[in-house]
Amino acid sequence: MLEMINRHLFSTHLLHVSQPTMVARYNRALEALCGKTVNLTELHIDASGYSPEVAQILGEDYLDQGGTNKRFIILSVDQIHLQLMDPSFTSNGDVIKSFIKDNIDALTTLTAMDAVYGELVNNLYVVTDVDDILNLRKVSVDIDTPKKLLTKGEKLLKMSQSTVQDNDHWQSDDYLNEMTELAKELGDVRVNAMMPTHTDYELRNLFTSHFGGLYVFRETPKTGILGKPAVIHLDEVPATDIPVNWIDGHDPSAVFKFLQTEGFISKLADNQMSARLEQFELKQRHILMEHLSLSSDLKFDEVSDYDLRSAILENHDSLPEHFHQLNDMIHSVANGFYDDAQEIGPYNYKISSGKKARAHKALVNHLVVRYTPMSLLRKFVFNYDLFKQEFTSWPKEHREYVVKYITDCSAYITEMRS
Repeated sequence: MLEMINRHLFSTHLLHVSQPTMVARYNRALEALCGKTVNLTELHIDASGYSPEVAQILGEDYLDQGGTNKRFIILSVDQIHLQLMDPSFTSNGDVIKSFIKDNIDALTTLTAMDAVYGELVNNLYVVTDVDDILNLRKVSVDIDTPKKLLTKGEKLLKMSQSTVQDNDHWQSDDYLNEMTELAKELGDVRVNAMMPTHTDYELRNLFTSHFGGLYVFRETPKTGILGKPAVIHLDEVPATDIPVNWIDGHDPSAVFKFLQTEGFISKLADNQMSARLEQFELKQRHILMEHLSLSSDLKFDEVSDYDLRSAILENHDSLPEHFHQLNDMIHSVANGFYDDAQEIGPYNYKISSGKKARAHKALVNHLVVRYTPMSLLRKFVFNYDLFKQEFTSWPKEHREYVVKYITDCSAYITEMRS
């Protein structure tokens, strides 16, 4: 990952922290959370404050002991625009960003003076069985700062209220001096928003990396019954006595049918397929370039369309099945005989425009990119963990090709995330 950071590949994923004051604030928050500090002059952080550079020193789980993503650090409210890099639960990123949005004024005030650190409180510290996940419904956010600004702010607010209610406080120099010192540090807490007002959240649909990967959908009125979640499993079905509508994640047809029935995705019409023809051809090129990187000495910076067509002829029988499937679809769309009656699948879907689908766009994309091998941008934006696994397995030549492609598409990546 650090290689990609050094190439500025993660300008839309991570916040660069280089000012000595901000690095020092991060260290103080880190010490408050973990009891440790790091000797760094700069670092990058995601929405939760996780830093790849710090992880190299303290370990990948320094904010995620027990695999529940409970702890976080906020240096700037701009973290609301970032993603979580490797979440054990995608819902935690949703909660952190909702918390920032709902308390933007208070967090703006706090981060102007100090770092904010906190924890997602749900009484789940270690996941032992799938029931721990299925019963996870609510979470609250508990925060403070290394300077204890919230504790001091709450104290000052109570003291100021007491002076109105109890005239004896006006006679105490010690009491008034303490108020004055707190006010010098915090300002007028009656006017300056400092205390978060929204700290409780419901957990609805989510992905967890536990048990080989589970997508939990609680809002499934069309395919399930009230109180019975639909769960897409990527590994064996874990044992539970809780009623669950299990969907095999290795059956793309079942997954896409579920998403379509529940209104998360819809099928592209004939004219929409034609409009995406150029995108399909680009995905086909990605598949071919990956294959050639494994089996050819072709120089990626010198390859021409003629070279690619020749490579298809020379490697036709060894190309992966999804290349041929995509090629057949491109051929049918380009020549006007695409059958739009076929089932919805990896290349003829779109995220629906309804409120429910928009609310869970990131989660749905996180899921469907598992079935579209060369949706590089979508995978990079919505399922970075999967992208990283694939990226590290590629030869250097193909990594170079992908890095250049993603870098060239930085504006489109920003648009995708909006």
